Amino acid sequence: MEERLTGSSSYVDMQIPVGVLRVEPLTPYVFRIRVNKDNNFSEPALIRYGVLQSEWPEVTYTLEREAGTTVVATSEARLVIRESDGTVALSDGNGKEVLRQAAPPVIEPGFSAEFEITADERLFGLGDVNKESVSRRGLRVMMFVQDCVSYVPIPFLMSTRGWGLFVNTTWRHAFDVGSENPCRLRFWAPQGELDYYLILGSSLPDLLDRYTEIVGKPALLPLWAYGLTFVCNTRADARDLLDECLRFRREEFPCDVIGLEPGWMENFYDTSAETDWHPERFHIPYWQKEGKHNGTFISAVERMGFKLSLWLCCEWDVSHYEERLAGAAKAEPAWCEQFRLKDYGEFDDPHMRPTLMDRITKPDEPWFEHLKKFVDQGVAAFKMDGCGIVNMHPDRKWGNGMDDEEFHNLYPLLVNKQMSLG
Repeated sequence: MEERLTGSSSYVDMQIPVGVLRVEPLTPYVFRIRVNKDNNFSEPALIRYGVLQSEWPEVTYTLEREAGTTVVATSEARLVIRESDGTVALSDGNGKEVLRQAAPPVIEPGFSAEFEITADERLFGLGDVNKESVSRRGLRVMMFVQDCVSYVPIPFLMSTRGWGLFVNTTWRHAFDVGSENPCRLRFWAPQGELDYYLILGSSLPDLLDRYTEIVGKPALLPLWAYGLTFVCNTRADARDLLDECLRFRREEFPCDVIGLEPGWMENFYDTSAETDWHPERFHIPYWQKEGKHNGTFISAVERMGFKLSLWLCCEWDVSHYEERLAGAAKAEPAWCEQFRLKDYGEFDDPHMRPTLMDRITKPDEPWFEHLKKFVDQGVAAFKMDGCGIVNMHPDRKWGNGMDDEEFHNLYPLLVNKQMSLG
């Protein structure tokens, strides 16, 4: 018997063999699809931390159920779900199919999803996982931040056939784009939950625009950031810095930004919140330490029309601050106070308290806080090095409770988010 409903609630749940499949029509062109064994759909980190859009206007859709098939249809797209195996198919508003799942979804352990791809469609995306070609057809890659190999893996693909796919996970995962089987696209991970978005569009620009409605539009940098940046030798001092600025101006060679490498720091490769200028290479008198002063080398750089950039590296646990922004108490430093010995023994020794193994992070202080003094002095930009960000931390438990397998891909996103917002 056919059942036809018109709805505007945020999601539709249906039972499939491996658990519950949830469909969320987010816009007339975008469906979010999730599968969970126990119908326990908690929001992942990318949404909790505000990296992905979570607030959507109400979307009206129709729901049709007949003979084991459910169709969720908006004004522009249709998603057909076969309840017998949980496979889905995406069509446009006229019923033209653009993407079909080739095998039932797999969950526990991890997740896997596989789709049919046609011989004539071209596929683009996945960030910087491969430098040899912009086409991703025939590629098999691991989506994991790695030094030199992939600094910005992005689990988004778009097709000339009119569909896009974005996988909502920070776990280490992989894509096979017609490598093992030329007619199959597969993505999978040994851990995490199946959570992805299907996007309909008439062109690649359409798909890209609708993808950025999910992840956010690119920010426009200041005009000077698009000009030439010159980075000084790591052994340079303030005199060398000013000499380089003068040489550019005398030669009338256009340059907007001049940068310093880690030699500007008092302690080379300093990852602490006590970072300061090298007292000999970049001396600033104590009475000019706070704020902007005309007598410093920083002001001289600015007078010659340059923006000053400083090299940085980061091992800071940025998850503490994100947890506070998300309204959670898990990462608050006050948790230490909850474990007094009086709760577990016959006496209370105020000197006995848990020891945090992270000796770099100040859990109650945001990462950017210690950089504000440099901004006040006239520094215009920071160059984030990948050294601590791309390294694995196999034995580290992050402040939000995550292991590194889940947090590693998330870490550079949160560092850059906090750097951009200040």
